[in-house]
Amino acid sequence: MSPVIDPQAVNHSTVALSREMTPQGRRRPAESDTLFIGTPPASETDHDELRKFGLSKNYQLVVATFDPADPDVAPASFLAVLTDGLTITCGLAGGRLWKKDRQSASILLFPDARVLLKMSSKGRLIIREMKGPYGDHGYELARASLLSRANRKPGRAPVVAPVGTLVTVLDITTLQATFQAA
Repeated sequence: MSPVIDPQAVNHSTVALSREMTPQGRRRPAESDTLFIGTPPASETDHDELRKFGLSKNYQLVVATFDPADPDVAPASFLAVLTDGLTITCGLAGGRLWKKDRQSASILLFPDARVLLKMSSKGRLIIREMKGPYGDHGYELARASLLSRANRKPGRAPVVAPVGTLVTVLDITTLQATFQAA
């Protein structure tokens, strides 16, 4: 089994993450097919299980990994699982949250793959090629903004469920909305 994480705190962080990535003035609509989940640090086998899960359910996943020893309960890194729902699934590991300024929505940068992920106003993940430099100030700004939002405790009830041997945490409201869309 994976290391123990605080489900309630992780839940607040994943809900805050989904809201941070949503463009200003928009709410994630119920028809979104993107699940934001939190996990302890995952192995390559766990990544494979998450990719299989995303493909089998036709979900796009934004997986925030949390260090159980981190007192801030801030994501240490990100994994994105993108699928066409039929045969193809893509996993992007080593992501970092970045924000241009206080008013902008956060995006996920995957420097090794030279891609970025952002949310559309309709709640869909958009993948783009990374162009130009992304300053270090954006990482700190995104982290501070995420922690501030998570401290307001936006999550409802956390759902703790295994995917393979990995323990995952997501919000009950997010789960219900995604099931309705499926």
